[in-house]
Amino acid sequence: TNQLEQLKGEVINYFQKDLKDAKQMFMVAYKFIQESEQQEKEDENKVIVEELLDTNTDLFHQAYRMLTKNIPLPFREKKSFMRYSLNYKLGNVSFPLINHVIIARKGNHVVAVLYGQYMARANFGLIGYVVSDHSKDVTVGFSLFNHLFSAFQNDARRHGKNLWLIVGEMDADETNSYEARLIRIGFRRYGGIPLDFDYYQPPMSTLTYVFYKLPLTNPKKLVLFVMSLAGKINGLTRSDLITLLEVLYEDTYGISTDHKFFKMTMDSIGNREFIGVKRGF
Repeated sequence: TNQLEQLKGEVINYFQKDLKDAKQMFMVAYKFIQESEQQEKEDENKVIVEELLDTNTDLFHQAYRMLTKNIPLPFREKKSFMRYSLNYKLGNVSFPLINHVIIARKGNHVVAVLYGQYMARANFGLIGYVVSDHSKDVTVGFSLFNHLFSAFQNDARRHGKNLWLIVGEMDADETNSYEARLIRIGFRRYGGIPLDFDYYQPPMSTLTYVFYKLPLTNPKKLVLFVMSLAGKINGLTRSDLITLLEVLYEDTYGISTDHKFFKMTMDSIGNREFIGVKRGF
């Protein structure tokens, strides 16, 4: 009888120990699941800023859809061109320009896009487009700009140079848009200025101009912002501005300096030897 009681006690203790261990394992697993779910929620709300390198991902397609909603076709790079350009960059092809697509995302949802190009021939960076879902988070805009500026600096160093300038374009007729506000805030933060002349942007393709029945004599008028990471500037000499404009027209838009839009831009500069700050922007 004593042996039976002892055996009974051992059996009970054995199962109680297993139950205790099982309970502890359940509590650990439950806590892990809770922490994982919390982390997933935090990750969904956390804004990640990064450069897009893979054009086969949904993030790239989301980014281009956001550009499509905000930039009309005659003034927007074709999707195929952007894809090829990014692929060329990965293949270390850097002339005449290097493309960068910087995105801000929450989880797998793109909330902002900044598109820029390093112009190798004249050693400056061009901010082409900045668009967003209008979340109005200016700090996200700053993070986008910082990421792109660092990319431009790295491009210049790979070419054995210090970055000369960063240039931004803003639609003169849409100065109150959120994107225009980001351009102004971003450039002012780094000492950038709008230049005092009228910059006439040609279309990415004359065929799209014809398709949309847009008059070739009425190009989009832009405000050109410039800044230097080396220090504050108050304008550009005529010679420097012409160097910059020639590269913009020839390497970005693929048109010569004989084009009527380039001549319209030069007419707005006139004979001035120094182009300073444009007022009202």
